[in-house]
Amino acid sequence: MKRAVILGCGGHCRVLLDSISRLGDKNLKIECFLDANKEIWGETIENIEIRGGDELLPEIKKRGVDYFIVGLGGVGNCIPRAKLFNIGISLGLKPITIIDPTAVVSKNAQILQGAQIFAGAVVNNGAIIGENSIINSGAIVEHDCKIGNNVHIAPGVVLSGNVEIGDLSHIGTGATVIQGIKIGKMAIVGAGSTVIKNVLDNTTVVGVPAKEIRKKKE
Repeated sequence: MKRAVILGCGGHCRVLLDSISRLGDKNLKIECFLDANKEIWGETIENIEIRGGDELLPEIKKRGVDYFIVGLGGVGNCIPRAKLFNIGISLGLKPITIIDPTAVVSKNAQILQGAQIFAGAVVNNGAIIGENSIINSGAIVEHDCKIGNNVHIAPGVVLSGNVEIGDLSHIGTGATVIQGIKIGKMAIVGAGSTVIKNVLDNTTVVGVPAKEIRKKKE
């Protein structure tokens, strides 16, 4: 039996629970949620208790919970999600990879630990999905794409072949990236944008075609 804790609550974790339910894995038991928001401690989501904050993780591990799932999503900022993943790893917990049974994932794709691939997504031949990255509902990741760690590919995104996405980047809902494009680390592509040129690290682009509107200080 895999006893797991989910780190983070909200809309994303509810979608996550739907995928877990569809998987029907009788060897997986979700023990509880942990979340930093004290106002929701003691509440339940689908009969699973929000027990407290991350500080309870060592105690929960001592009770035989050896696995974790990151239940926090990320809109534009993937750092909080990455921090939760790193906390779980640092305590010796094992991340669970979630692939919704309605997703189409090539047998020749590589899905690294802790990644989440949701309903209706497509991940084609030769693609690599990094640790703790999200391929959200209905997104398409074409052949030979390389998705870094802690990336969020939002619902309805289309990545054409050989696209590379750097760590901690966010590709907004409905965006399209043409073939061969490289998007750097901690970049943001606005919802509905069409990317036809490479995007540098720490850069936000929006529009059709996508143009730079902001660059963070490194």
